[in-house]
Amino acid sequence: MLSFCQIFAGHRMKFVHLSDLHFTTTAEEYPALRPGLVNALGKVFDDVAKIEKHLDFVSITGDLAERGNIESYEGLKKLLNAMSIPVFIVPGNHDNRDDLRRVFASAYYFTSNDPMDYQVDFGRVQVLGVDTVIEGKPSGRISDDQLSWLRSMLLHDYTDHTVVSMHHPPFPTGHAEFDEMAEVEGAEELGELIRRSKSKVVVLSGHVHRPYQTVWHGANCYIAGGPSFQMGSSFCFGDSRLQVVEEPFAYFIHAIDSQGTHSVGTRYVSLDVGEPRTERQKAVGQ
Repeated sequence: MLSFCQIFAGHRMKFVHLSDLHFTTTAEEYPALRPGLVNALGKVFDDVAKIEKHLDFVSITGDLAERGNIESYEGLKKLLNAMSIPVFIVPGNHDNRDDLRRVFASAYYFTSNDPMDYQVDFGRVQVLGVDTVIEGKPSGRISDDQLSWLRSMLLHDYTDHTVVSMHHPPFPTGHAEFDEMAEVEGAEELGELIRRSKSKVVVLSGHVHRPYQTVWHGANCYIAGGPSFQMGSSFCFGDSRLQVVEEPFAYFIHAIDSQGTHSVGTRYVSLDVGEPRTERQKAVGQ
């Protein structure tokens, strides 16, 4: 059987996508969260650390903490220290921009004012972080100013690939409840920019705690599952009722080669570190 590094040999850029960590040391106070959450997150980061010599960076697309505060971000930062490669983060609706910036500003790439957007180059691949948070609301927004910035980033021709990281997925999943909770102002305008982009675009997001993949306006789009808890229903499309589900956790590993081929692998991590959830806990959504 081929190993991870054999499968992706020759690719010039490789990265891991994670999302919706919801770090807290008091997970028992939040019925939806995975029992033993801190240990579970530690297992995820330890697993990424095992393969980090093959990776260029990790992207975490928001909701780093359940309650965005200094204490939570300091605790999460200790877990992230298991990895020595760059970690690019964007805020989610559970995050507090000021405290997130205060704890992580020295190590990460976002701007010193709101929104917490950034741009990083990896040769002819650029990484864009887009802050879609509306304070106090679960839905998201891409402002006119952000769209102007994205236009300048997407409509030039000096990159081959652009990786756009944002918490709220701007594309539909096909499940009514997920798409309602992930509504994003400015999504169609972003889609038009992506359609006109000079580079191939990859969109990374989270928020719905369920892995999805789609092609939207020509972009390869991905939603990461949530190690804190996963949502699901009797069928992944339509309008069946959502609940917390017990299922294996996996994260995506992306690789882009010099020919522009974008490959995606899946890596499973056992997170059985706590007591099983009760039926009441399973029924609690976001």
